[in-house]
Amino acid sequence: MSLSRRSFLQTGLASGAAFLFDPAEALGASLRQSPIRRAIPKSGEMLPVIGLGSVGTFNQTPQSDGYADAQEVLRLFWELGGKVVDTAPGYRNSEPFIGETIQQFGIADDLFLATKFNARQIYAGNSIRESQDEAADKAVMDEQLAESLRLFGRSRLDLQQVWNLGDVQRNAQRSSEPAGFLQWHIERAMEWKDTGLTRYIGVTTSRDPQYGELEQAISRYPLDFIQVDFSIEDPLPEERLLPAAMDNGVAVLINRPFGSGSLFRMAAQRGKTLPPWAEDLGIATWAQYFLKFIVSHPAVTAAIPATGNPVNLRDNMGAGVGELPDQAMRSRMREYWLA
Repeated sequence: MSLSRRSFLQTGLASGAAFLFDPAEALGASLRQSPIRRAIPKSGEMLPVIGLGSVGTFNQTPQSDGYADAQEVLRLFWELGGKVVDTAPGYRNSEPFIGETIQQFGIADDLFLATKFNARQIYAGNSIRESQDEAADKAVMDEQLAESLRLFGRSRLDLQQVWNLGDVQRNAQRSSEPAGFLQWHIERAMEWKDTGLTRYIGVTTSRDPQYGELEQAISRYPLDFIQVDFSIEDPLPEERLLPAAMDNGVAVLINRPFGSGSLFRMAAQRGKTLPPWAEDLGIATWAQYFLKFIVSHPAVTAAIPATGNPVNLRDNMGAGVGELPDQAMRSRMREYWLA
């Protein structure tokens, strides 16, 4: 995604003419505004609508070429009022990198830290192996939680999520009751919440085949959050998942808001430029166009685009200030994009 987006910034395709000068200068004024916030339905706690993902971008060590930039992303995110940082043990070195960086900068307690767990996978450094002993799965879950807390330097997580619904479909081959396997994950997460080890619990997916199970989980379990993939190109989550979350008072995090970078490539291939009326919403780039479309949906609590580039981070954060489109404008935005 970064290469495609970088070429956008260099050529000016990102916004037509807006980025023919320094993108940081273009975004500076908007970023001095207060971030737009949404309430977590179950508690009323307010979160900025633009968060930060980490898959594929924070797999960093001090020897990595992108290490300094990724650290600057986290620092800038905090400086600009960001809160929600989402990661997972399976994102290779992401959790250790985030933990060491936020403790180095002294911001560990200022962020809303979300991570994930899955009993059927054991993580050791950069290696992943399958758990074959169902009797040991509970210990595996507890080990993952303890390691996340240790890395973050925290005694309590803000949000612990069942990763990919515990891989319901995959585990159907090894269990006569795959739904029961998800329930076992959620029951363990509820125990952690009851004992104060995490404040909120949730489930995640980034795959269409799991949408049916996710919809069932929303109504069946006392979830605080769901996390799902959603972009302007893919209306499917809007049809049932987002309304179900609203009906059940469940907060929503959005992953893959740029379609894993495909939206930037599509815009370049189509030769698209932003419509003149985007300026009325304070939209200066395609990234902001895509993000404002997403976070303006009333069910969405925050979008969590991943980046290791400080320029892109500033760009993303610009979508979290100013005005949000109403439903009529959201329809206009999608129609223009799909035309």
